[in-house]
Amino acid sequence: MLLRQLIITTIVLSAFITCGEKKSTQPSISTTSHPKTIYSFKFSEDSAYSHVVKQVLFGPRIPGTESHSQCADWIVSKLSRWADTAFVQEGTVRRFDGKELPIKNIIATFGNGSNRWLLVAHWDTRPWADQDTIRIDQPIAGADDGASGVAIILELARQWSQNPPPVPIDILLVDAEDQGPPSWEEVESKPEHWALGTQYWIKNPHRPLKSFKGGILLDMVGAHNPSFLMEGVSMQYAGWVLRDVWQVANKLGYSHLFIFLEGPPVTDDHYFLNLAGIPTIDIINLNPSTPHGFAPHWHTHRDSIPIISKHTLKAVGTTVGAWLNQASNVVP
Repeated sequence: MLLRQLIITTIVLSAFITCGEKKSTQPSISTTSHPKTIYSFKFSEDSAYSHVVKQVLFGPRIPGTESHSQCADWIVSKLSRWADTAFVQEGTVRRFDGKELPIKNIIATFGNGSNRWLLVAHWDTRPWADQDTIRIDQPIAGADDGASGVAIILELARQWSQNPPPVPIDILLVDAEDQGPPSWEEVESKPEHWALGTQYWIKNPHRPLKSFKGGILLDMVGAHNPSFLMEGVSMQYAGWVLRDVWQVANKLGYSHLFIFLEGPPVTDDHYFLNLAGIPTIDIINLNPSTPHGFAPHWHTHRDSIPIISKHTLKAVGTTVGAWLNQASNVVP
């Protein structure tokens, strides 16, 4: 997905540098804050997996293409059945090279009132396999990078249609997150080249931004053997949410995936949400052993269905669902 360039800090998060550089050490994070009862949450990994497959079968979800339009219609049809409201926010954004892209942000809501929680994933796919060695100018399938986060959110929505969440929630499936410059472009990659749908939504929100208490972004959350480190921007702006979610994951038995180690900061949708005043964490698969800091299949043709693990989908979906069941008790 995004060559959301991996940006790494030297001491805190104020000094950003380019992808490929990594910290020599990653400090451990205390696990003793916010102990509490963990509420259970029913989540079907088979259903979530089928949602991944369905998205991939449409083909690459690149703004302006037929496969993109068909997938949008399918997602909206599902959310219209399960959520209180579901609709599409259409707009136009400008890509790094000046090309205008027609976008569709897909929004669904559960419950009324303020102090809402925002649940976010991007549903577009990368137009180029710029981290691959073959067919680099062709789009990727995006099973993990895009489809996995959407699939988990769709399954959460299906479960909430039967048992409404105890806190008001808005789902925001953003478009054009992954349309930043490919690695061969002689252009400086800037944060604003990425997450175009999120930037558009912040300027044109469907409800006041102050309505949201916080948010969770799911990005690359479906692969086998992921390492969900405590991403740096999340730690800086929403550490109280991040620690609590990781606590829930560990108490549910997913300590092998949700690791109490601080990871590098990443330019992703949550970066702009945090700057807009919505404390948002990013659950994202980070891999310090690769040159770019992400999983080896990132922005390659290997990001296809065989990458996806039902166990990972269940771990993330169950954790997020269980945490939101107790979110009304969480304070900064």
